[in-house]
Amino acid sequence: MSDTYQLIISVAILLATFSAVFYVYINMIRLKNTYNEERKMIEINSLREHLEAKISKLNNRMTTDVDGFKDMNHLVIAPENNNVDYTKRQKKAELSNFLRSFGINEDDMVINPNSVFVLTPFHKDMRATYDIIKGVCYASNLTCSRGDEELVSGEILPHIVKKIVNSRIIIANISGRNPNVFYELGIAHALDKPTILISKSLSEVPFDLQSKSIILYDNEAELTNMLQSALIKVIVNSQE
Repeated sequence: MSDTYQLIISVAILLATFSAVFYVYINMIRLKNTYNEERKMIEINSLREHLEAKISKLNNRMTTDVDGFKDMNHLVIAPENNNVDYTKRQKKAELSNFLRSFGINEDDMVINPNSVFVLTPFHKDMRATYDIIKGVCYASNLTCSRGDEELVSGEILPHIVKKIVNSRIIIANISGRNPNVFYELGIAHALDKPTILISKSLSEVPFDLQSKSIILYDNEAELTNMLQSALIKVIVNSQE
């Protein structure tokens, strides 16, 4: 009986040891996979930031005069010249198959009345501009965010589309003609989102090129003042 009892104890200890080793092994695999996934996302984001910086520099060289600016941004400027006012109150968006493909559901269609979402290139050259936008929004009692401020597993575009859907106001920084920003801006326009466009202008760009929904600015003070006025207009229009 004693030998049997000792055998049972030995088997139990062996099984416990095996279970512990197996548990540690599984968790090591999970941690390794998580690390690899996070490292992959960091590398992708770094590559994206590098490419966006290159695109921005090239586009800045091509928009040093009025004609260049108009040519590079004609698709964005066109609706403004046709009196399409994207600052007016948004109609209720329909949950389309396009939105469903990004995992959007009915609950996501609820708009946060104090939320501003900023469409912007993620590279460091645009950080100062985003900080100004964020400060102006906070001064207007509005929350402000952009797509890379939350840790997102997998693709970032579904996260951005969801943010566009449930934000009250969209601010798009079209400086540098970033293709991702333009694509996201198209989604915002299609959803009738109240939208404010901003672009870092050069001294050669005349003031009269600015339409009611495009803010062209030369310095931080201009951006702050003009954006404050634009936000007030959007808020007033959305209450009519």
